[in-house]
Amino acid sequence: MKRFFSRKKVGKDKVNELIGEKTSSQEVIKKAATKQEISNEHYQAALAFAENGKEQEAQEAFANAVEYSEEKDVKDFGVGVIHESNAQWDLAIKAYKEKITENDSDFQLLYKLGVLLKKLNRPSDAVPYIEKAVEGDKVFSAWYYNLARCYEDIENYKLAAIHYENTIARQQKHRPEIYRRLAFCLAELGDVTASLERYREADLYRIPSNMSEKLYEKSISEPSVKYAMCYEYYKKLDENMVFYESMSGSSMMGNPGGIFDYIFENADFAGFTHVWVINQFDSIPKKYRDKENIIFVKRNSDAYVKYISVAKYLICDSVFAQYIVRKPGQKYLHTTHGIYYKTVGRQSANKEVGVAISTRNYLQATHLIVPNAFMVEQQKIAYSIKAIRSAQVAIAGYPRIDITLNNDNEVKKAILASMKIDNGKPNVLYAPTWRGTSKDNQFDVEKLLHDLESLASIDANILFRGHPITRSVLKDVKMPSNIVMPPGDISTNLLMSAMDILISDYSSVFFDFIPTEKPIVHYLYDLEEYRSARGLNLSEEELPGFIAKSTDELVSAVEQGIRDNKPSPHYLAAKERFCPHDKGHSGKDVALWFFKGDTNSVEVTQNDKYEKSDLFLGGLLKDAELPKMVTDVKKRQAESHIITAMMQGGVLKDQVKKESIVALGAEVNFVPYGPGMPKTLNEIVAIRDFEKNKTFHTESFKKHYASAYSREWRRLFGDTAFDEVINLEKNSIFWTSLFNNRQLPK
Repeated sequence: MKRFFSRKKVGKDKVNELIGEKTSSQEVIKKAATKQEISNEHYQAALAFAENGKEQEAQEAFANAVEYSEEKDVKDFGVGVIHESNAQWDLAIKAYKEKITENDSDFQLLYKLGVLLKKLNRPSDAVPYIEKAVEGDKVFSAWYYNLARCYEDIENYKLAAIHYENTIARQQKHRPEIYRRLAFCLAELGDVTASLERYREADLYRIPSNMSEKLYEKSISEPSVKYAMCYEYYKKLDENMVFYESMSGSSMMGNPGGIFDYIFENADFAGFTHVWVINQFDSIPKKYRDKENIIFVKRNSDAYVKYISVAKYLICDSVFAQYIVRKPGQKYLHTTHGIYYKTVGRQSANKEVGVAISTRNYLQATHLIVPNAFMVEQQKIAYSIKAIRSAQVAIAGYPRIDITLNNDNEVKKAILASMKIDNGKPNVLYAPTWRGTSKDNQFDVEKLLHDLESLASIDANILFRGHPITRSVLKDVKMPSNIVMPPGDISTNLLMSAMDILISDYSSVFFDFIPTEKPIVHYLYDLEEYRSARGLNLSEEELPGFIAKSTDELVSAVEQGIRDNKPSPHYLAAKERFCPHDKGHSGKDVALWFFKGDTNSVEVTQNDKYEKSDLFLGGLLKDAELPKMVTDVKKRQAESHIITAMMQGGVLKDQVKKESIVALGAEVNFVPYGPGMPKTLNEIVAIRDFEKNKTFHTESFKKHYASAYSREWRRLFGDTAFDEVINLEKNSIFWTSLFNNRQLPK
C-alpha cells in the first residue's frame, strides 16, 4: 500500500506553512489536482495541527481527509484507515477504538484493529478483538488464521490448533503451510498421530516423481484433477455433513434452501455440518454468518472439491460441476429446479440427443423429487433416464414453496416495508422469463416500458422482477412511483408470499404461486413466436388463471383479479394436477424421506419395466456402424429391451447421422458424452504413457489407468447397471478402456 507519510515528525517550516492563518480548505483544494491529493493535503495539515496542539483544527482537517479520500475502506472505517496507510500506528489504533464505541458489532472493524495489533507484535492485545470478530462472523478463513497465529505466538497451542482447524475448514484454496502449522501445534500438544496426518494432508497435491514440472503445473490448475485426488484421498465420509448447491452457487435458496430451512432448525439434525456453495460471500444472509456449523465454499474451489468428496449427503437443484462423481456411500438428492412449461433437454431445438451434464446428474442421484405425475413423464423423456435411473423417485411438494405459503402477516409486512411499501394497496408481481442468451437481452424494452406504465395506472403496487440484464436496461429510466424493483436479496418465493397477484409469461414461476390460490395472469403477447423459437409443453387451455395477449387485456385482467380473487374450478384442477403435495411442509416431507427413509408423506414411483437394458457406446458412429446399430436397436426393442445410446455431440454435425439417430424415437435414451473426466496426477501419467506406448510399464501404471476409467464409467452412469454393453468404437483407446472398466450387473 502506498504510504504518503513516514513516522518522522513534520518539520517546523512545514508546520508553519500548514497552520498559517491563510491556509484554508479552499486553498488546500486549489493546490491539489485530484480528490486523493486533496485528502493527502488535509491529512498532512491535520498532523501539523495536532503536533502544534490545535486539536479542533486537527479534527476538522482529519474529517476533510476522510471526506475526500479514495482509499479503500475509508468510508466504512474512518480516519483510522488513513492513519494506518501512513504508518501512524498509535493514531490508527486510537481511531479504530473510538469508531468501535459507535458500533461494537462492526465485526470487520474489530478484525481490522486486531490484525493491526498483531502486525505490531502485540498478539495478546489482538486476541480479544479478533475473537469478537469471529464470534459475529464465521465466514472468512483469514480471520481464524490470524487468531490462530496470535495464539501460537503466545504459545497457547490448544487454542491455536482449534483455530487452525477452523481456518482449514473455511479456506477456499489448499495451503500446505497452514496444515503444517496445525501439525506443529498438535505435536506440541502430544498428539503425534493427528500431527502426522496433517503433515500428510499438507502434501495432498504434491508432484509425482515421474511427472515433469511443466505437466504438473498445467494439470494441478484443473479443478477436476484436484477433485480426483480428493476423491481418492478422503476415503471416509463425514456421516453428519450435508453439501448444498442451488443454481451453481447463486444463493442459499431454491429447493435445497427449503430443505436446509427445515433440518437446520430441527433437533434431530443438531450435530450436522452444512456446506453451502455460494460464489459471492456478500450475498450470505446475515442470520447465517455467525453459525459455527455452516461452511461456505465457492464453486470449483479447492474447498468445493474437498467437501463434495467428503460429505455423506449431497443436495442440488441444477447440476454439480461436470467432473463430479458420486461415491458409492454418498446419498445424492436431486430436487429439480422447476416444472417443464418450456421444452428442455432433448425436446429443445438443436438438443435432439439431450444434454450431457443434466442427464449425468440424474443418473448420479440416489434420490429424485418431482412435484407431479406430469413431471415424472417429462423428465425421463427429456433427459433420457427412462428405466435406467437407479434413484428412488418421489412425487413430493417443492420445499422452496414452503417459504411462499408459511409466512405470517408480520413477515409479509416486513418484506413490503423493506421496499417502503406500506400503503395497504394490492401488490402485483410481474416476473417474466428471460429472453435471449446470457449476454444478449432480447426483450422489447420499449414494449416493456409501455406495459409497466400502463400497469402503473392501476391503483396497486406493481413490482417488477426481471433478469439482471433486463433490470440494468431499466435502471436509468424514471418509473411511476408505484413501480417497484425488489432488491436481489429477497428471494422470489419470499417475495411471492406478500403478493396478491402474479403476472408471468412463459416462466415456470407461476407453478410456485398456484398453491396460494391467488390470481395469476399469463401475459402471452408473443405466444406463437415464442412457441416456435423456444417450445412449450403446455397449451394456453391448460394454464390456470387469466390469459392476456395485449397491454389492454393485461391491465383488464389484473383489475379483474383484484376485484375477484377466488380461484375458479379450472384453477383448482390445475393446482391438483401440478401441485398436489404443496401444503407448506414439503421441506420436512422430503428431508424425512431422504435422511430417514420415511415415505409416509411422499409418493414413491416405480421404474418402467423392461426385459433387459442395453447400452451402445457409439462415439462418433462411423458410417459403417450406424446402419448395423439401427437394425440391432430395433431388433432389441422388439424383444422388450430398453436401449441407451451414448455418443459424442459431434454426431449431430452430420445431418445423415442426426436424422438416423433421431428417427429411433423417444423410446431410446440418448446420452451425449460430456467432457470432464477427473484424473489424479498419477492417473494422468499412466494414461499418457499407455496412449504413447500401448502397454503398461508397471503394475502401478496399470492400476492407476483402471482406476481412472472405472471412475469415469461411474461419472457417466452412476449406479446404472446394463445387461449388455456394445462397444461400436473398438479401435478407440478411450471407448475401449471405458468398456473394459465398466460396471458389471450384479
